[in-house]
This record gives sequence, C-alpha cells and structure tokens, in this order.
Amino acid sequence: MPLVGPGTAISFKSILFLTDLGQASTGALAYSLAFARHFKARLYPAHVLDTVLTETAIAGEAAIRELEEQTRRQLSRLAEYNGIHFQPLLSRCDFETAISHWISQLGIDLVVAGTHGRRGVQRFLLGSTSEMVLHNAPCPVLTVGPNVEVPRLFSLNLQNIVFATDLGEQSQQVLGFALSLAREKCARLMLLHVLPEESRDYPDRLRVLSFVLKEAERLLPTQAHGWCKPQFAVDAGPTAERIVSHAQNEHADLIVMGRGRSEHFSLKGSPGVTHKVICAAPCPVLSVPESWPR
Repeated sequence: MPLVGPGTAISFKSILFLTDLGQASTGALAYSLAFARHFKARLYPAHVLDTVLTETAIAGEAAIRELEEQTRRQLSRLAEYNGIHFQPLLSRCDFETAISHWISQLGIDLVVAGTHGRRGVQRFLLGSTSEMVLHNAPCPVLTVGPNVEVPRLFSLNLQNIVFATDLGEQSQQVLGFALSLAREKCARLMLLHVLPEESRDYPDRLRVLSFVLKEAERLLPTQAHGWCKPQFAVDAGPTAERIVSHAQNEHADLIVMGRGRSEHFSLKGSPGVTHKVICAAPCPVLSVPESWPR
C-alpha cells in the first residue's frame, strides 16, 4: 500500500544558497530566488571566506574585516529587490563546520548550490562546494550543474519532472517530493527505473520489465493520476547516463532522486550516481537523503 498519502505536500521555509560569488553560482541563484518566491521562504545567501587568508592573517585583521563587509554587501545585492525575506551569511570557519552550523541553527530545509563540473582530479576534490554539500547536508539539496541553461526565472517553472527510483524501501519518501512538486505545478511526472546493462540479455526480460513497471506503479497513490500526469519508464545501462538521457528526451525541468550513504566518494575517487547525474544533467537535480526524518 502506498505510503504517500493524498495530503502529501512539501514546503521549504528556510533556503541556504551557497555561493563562491563566481560564475558557477549564477544559475543556482536564479533557482534559489524562484524557490524562495514560490514557497515564501527566507533565503540565506551564504559564503565561506578563504581559510588560507583568514587563518594565516596574510592581510591583517583590519583588511579581513573590510573584506567581510564588502562580501556581505555582495551577498545582499544578490537577493535584494526580489520581494523575498533574506539574510546574508558569512563565515571564517572551514566549509564543513560552517554549513553544519547554518543548517542546524537556522532550520535549513533546502540547500542550493552550483557546480563547475570540472573534470579530472580537481573534479573530485572534497574541497569543492557542491561535493561537500552532497556528502554532508542532512536535508534535500538542489544542485545546478554546468550543463543547465538557466532561463529568466520569475516563477518556479516545473512542467516536466523525472523521478529516478531504485524501487527500494526509501523510494516513497523521495517520491513525496517529486509528487508534491508535480501536484503544485500540474506537471508531467515520469517515474524511471534503470536496470543493469546485462538485463537486456535476460531470457525472461519481458517478465522482468512487467514486474518493474508494476512496482513503479505501486509507488503511486491511487489519487495521483488526478494530481499530475504520471508516466513510467524502464531502461537498461549505466544508471547515471540513462537518467540524463531520459531527462534530455523529456525536456525535464527537474530531476528528483534519492541520495544514500553510498554517494560518498570511494577510495579510488569514483563519484556516486547522483554526482554523475548532476555533472551531465540538462536541468537542476533535487537530491533527497533517503534517511532524512522529514
């Protein structure tokens, strides 16, 4: 029996927008403002100062304080005149400490960040803002990757949503976010499950496909067909690659997917599925921790 009830709804009230004040944050800012306006949320534009500068006191305390004041003004300019409540945040702490403090003290229920999507070794450095967020944020994270063409967003535009599911026990919680957003915007919601590449050669492939489709349909409440426009898809191949392909083909405005502990980088530096999707996706990715109590 579906766990997502007919009254399921999400409401983001405190949004943390993490920015390095560079070009990679431009798209994330647009979506931060759109989500804040739609949900009437308080937006926290936040920046962490370079610890090399602050810890070694290269510039001196007076210069650092002047830099802080300039940065606060920059952060305020990002959100002012947009009809939303906002409060700029600035920290001298290391990134992990700062984000943990902000999330716990301010009741943050959504983090928004952009990513440059670098390749090679630099892409996997844990000092990267987006990677650190994915690893440590206990709440949903909206990440705007390097391949997202950001429109001029005056309102939240979600016409096509792709929900990538592994059909596991925690899928219901993540589906709640996709379903609620689709319901609010009367959007088309595609439930997508990706099988292993070798499943193409299964002798009972048709039976497997039928079973997966039934499991995906079982996730949805009966009333969901009246809230949005649900569709179902099963594919096979590299998981991240197939999710991105469907998002491109469906002209998706958002990908929603779970984020489990396995998303941490391995010792060999191989990224998890969520990070791979973010780096190649044509739209923002909302990743929801599968163990999040909300």
